[in-house]
Amino acid sequence: MATVFDFGLLREFSDIFAWILIFAIVYGILQVTNLLKSRGLHALAAMAITVLLGVTGGATGVVTGLVPWFVITGFFVIFLMVLAQFVGVNIQQTVFGGSGGVWWIFVPLMIGLVIALVAAGPFARGEAQIDPETGEKIITPGKTVINIITEPKVLGLIIILSIASITVALMAGRVTSA
Repeated sequence: MATVFDFGLLREFSDIFAWILIFAIVYGILQVTNLLKSRGLHALAAMAITVLLGVTGGATGVVTGLVPWFVITGFFVIFLMVLAQFVGVNIQQTVFGGSGGVWWIFVPLMIGLVIALVAAGPFARGEAQIDPETGEKIITPGKTVINIITEPKVLGLIIILSIASITVALMAGRVTSA
C-alpha cells in the first residue's frame, strides 16, 4: 500500500541526487574562487568533475553516505549559534572571527567523512580471507564499524559528553560573552 511517508522510490534516484550535489558544490567553489574567470568554463569543469566522480561507484557511495552528516552538522551548528546568542555570546566574534569556531563545523564533518568512507569501503562489503593454518575461507563481517558507531547508545553517549564538555567550558569561563 502506498503511503505519504513511503520514500522507497527516492532510493532509486540517490545516484542522481549525488551527481546534482557534486555538481552544485564544485560549481559553487569555482564561482567563489573565480578560478577560470568564466561561468561557462566553471559549469564545464564542474560537469567534467561530476561525471568523473559519478562514474566511479565508490565516490557516489561516499557522497550518499556523507549527505546526512552535512545536514545533521548544519542543524547542530545553527542550533549552537542560536543557543549561544540566547546566552549572550557574540557569534560574529567568537565563531567567525576566531579560530575555535571552525572546529565546531570541521570535526563533525570529518567524523562523517570517515564513517562514509568506511561504509563505502571494504568494511561495507565484507572481504573474504583465507586462514593460513586451516585453509578456511573467513568472511569479515560487513558494516561492523558502522553498526557500532550508529548504535543509539553510542550516539547518546557522544551527545551527552558533548553537552557536558560545553557545560564545563561555560562554567569554567573559557567562553567569553560580549
